[in-house]
Formats: sequence, structure tokens, C-alpha cells
Amino acid sequence: MNKKKNICKKCNKKKVIYCKGLCKICYNRQYAKKRKENNPDYFTKRYSDKIKSNPNYNVEIYDKIKNKRKRNNKLLNEIQKRYNLNNPKIIIAQRLAQKIKIPKNKKCEVCSVKKAIEKHHEDYNKPLEVNFLCRNCHNKIHRKYK
Repeated sequence: MNKKKNICKKCNKKKVIYCKGLCKICYNRQYAKKRKENNPDYFTKRYSDKIKSNPNYNVEIYDKIKNKRKRNNKLLNEIQKRYNLNNPKIIIAQRLAQKIKIPKNKKCEVCSVKKAIEKHHEDYNKPLEVNFLCRNCHNKIHRKYK
């Protein structure tokens, strides 16, 4: 079943129209914004209502879990900052690698079977020398180092 493509009113691209003259992506963005504007607690309320409707709900346990998450986020942020300060070469190399685009239809440099979707540095001192790998081969390489 082929659906006709029309021009989306918001992004002006030729796509399948979802609702009210908008493609699905633009429609979801627009109406998610409206929900947030009208009710700022929309998403948190939905989640907390779900939990409270549970017969096994316990306020003290829920609050403990919530506070633990906040502490963990702070701890993870501190660990990330320390890592960034201690490994500036790695961070610079990774940021430069993000700007390198993987060529279209590029095959994995290890197995030459699957499409390359990830980048890997052999040496962080050479930040622009990047290997293009599939996910499986990239994981295998990192497992070797551990």
C-alpha cells in the first residue's frame, strides 16, 4: 500500500502526511510542546500516577529511590568531569572523530561484510586516523583491551 507524499506545512519537505497537514515528526514535536506548555508536570505526573496506582506503592521507598537517583546523577557527573580532565587527548580525539562522516556504503574494515556504523581510534595521538567498523567488530576490539 503506497501512501501519497505531500509537502509538510512545518518542515516543507515531501513526506507522508500524518495529521493536520504535518508529517509525523513535526506533529509529535508541535503537540508535545503544547502539552508541556499547558501542564509543565505532564510527563512527571503521568509517571508518578502510574506508580501510585500500584497496590504495592510505598511512599518512603519511592522517595528513597528518587533521592538515590539524584545522588547517582551527581556522582556520575563528577566522575565524567574527572575523566575529561585526566584524559584531554582522548576527549579531543573523540570530538574530532565525531566530525568525520562515515562514507556511504562503507564496509567494516575488519570483517568487510556488514556496513560500518561506528568509528574506532587505534591511537589517540593521531585523532584523524579512524577505523570504520560494524558494531560487532568494534565490541570485539574493546573486549580484547579489557
